[in-house]
Amino acid sequence: MIFARHIDGGDLLLLPDGEAKQWRERTKTELRCPIPGCPSPELRTVARHPHKRDGFTHIGGGSGGHSAESYAHLESKGRIAEWLRRRYPHCKVTEEQSTTDRERIADVMIENPNGRKMAFEIQFSALTPAEWKRRHESYRRQEIVDIWLFGSTGAQFRRYAREDRSVLLNPTHEMVAASGQPVYWFNPFAQKIAAAVNLVTADGREYPVPATSHHGELAVYDLESFALFETGFWNEPVRQHHANRDELARREMERQARQAKQLRQREVARAQTLQMAEAEWAQSLLRQRILKRFGGALPGYLEAPIGGKLPVVPAAWQCFLYERFVQGDRDGRTVSIDECARALSGSVAANHEIRYSIAAAWLTGLEKAGLLTRTSNAPWWVGSDESKFLIISREDAERRRQVHAQRKVDWIDPLPLEDDEIETHRPRWDRPRRPSPMLGRARPAPVPVPQKAAVRTCGRCEKPLDPVLWDIGLHVIC
Repeated sequence: MIFARHIDGGDLLLLPDGEAKQWRERTKTELRCPIPGCPSPELRTVARHPHKRDGFTHIGGGSGGHSAESYAHLESKGRIAEWLRRRYPHCKVTEEQSTTDRERIADVMIENPNGRKMAFEIQFSALTPAEWKRRHESYRRQEIVDIWLFGSTGAQFRRYAREDRSVLLNPTHEMVAASGQPVYWFNPFAQKIAAAVNLVTADGREYPVPATSHHGELAVYDLESFALFETGFWNEPVRQHHANRDELARREMERQARQAKQLRQREVARAQTLQMAEAEWAQSLLRQRILKRFGGALPGYLEAPIGGKLPVVPAAWQCFLYERFVQGDRDGRTVSIDECARALSGSVAANHEIRYSIAAAWLTGLEKAGLLTRTSNAPWWVGSDESKFLIISREDAERRRQVHAQRKVDWIDPLPLEDDEIETHRPRWDRPRRPSPMLGRARPAPVPVPQKAAVRTCGRCEKPLDPVLWDIGLHVIC
């Protein structure tokens, strides 16, 4: 213990190092233990200089029944008060100073000649976020800048891992950091102040910034490197850490603003493209053919709400796939998701995975509508040749349509997509019908299967006959 209090009260007195003998008699008669409620407050000096620092101890030895946190809290108040008096001699420094409304009692209060006040709160014991917020707001209402120094031992200091320089931030520390204040831990015996920092990589560089949650790496500084500013208690490295945080936050806001602007531009371009696509689709020969086939109105499975964010009319690509793969005398044939996705390559300006997903959703809807039946339960992945659907006969389709007439198909749209995956591309649906990226690959001509020759048997032994004996119908020996 290096601090004591006068028997009549007042501020803490610091025992100068190397002067224990000079203070011996004065300590017995005038000084007492500074911790309130001490059962044996009488003190004496202990000369340890030059090997250790001189200090006080209770008469009779022992610690007086005080905890290590109590000693540390007392030493912290004395150190901060002594540093402030020495650093700012023109200011008034008071320990255990109450605020004007007597709502708070600061551990150390400093007031400059202009009446500006700063309160140092030294916290070694546990403190809930709600209690910290209440105290912080009380100081703010009275226009007092509150500076918080958490203890380097006890409830306020927990290592993140053994033999590690990281420290855990509890919820109270996180609330202090969220308010914009630095989170400090104070060791009064070493006169060191620590702050928690993390490294953030941006533009290929690492920037140290204040830790705001969970844990951070300890950066330790001398008390003498700090100073008081209008906004609080800082040194140059800590100010730089907060400046890095603000700069990175500004860059992030600018990046988000650029992304939002680009998104708006893409939305405008997509809307314009879709408007032109709708006008072209209204005059399309494909639409006229499909409308004629269905008596002037498109069925629901050709206007399914799939791919809504694409700059393509959903009915256009669905009618295109229907005419190419489903309608007409195609019963008994199969169509795969991959075939449909490749056929859309010239019409839907998106990557193959996107085309595959919308084709899969549409074919599944046709299956529910009774037009197709699945031939395999293989999983759906891009390029899979096993995910196929069988086009059923017109009679079966009509029967199934009657059965499913009242059933509502719940279309599942695999979009929305990331905006950078969609291009503003206006398709053309009335291109010549020839093998092209739009229509997919031409199907190879079927290879003719040779027919087996007819076989005739002997009328008596029923064994095969040579073609020369077909007209006789019997073997020579028979």
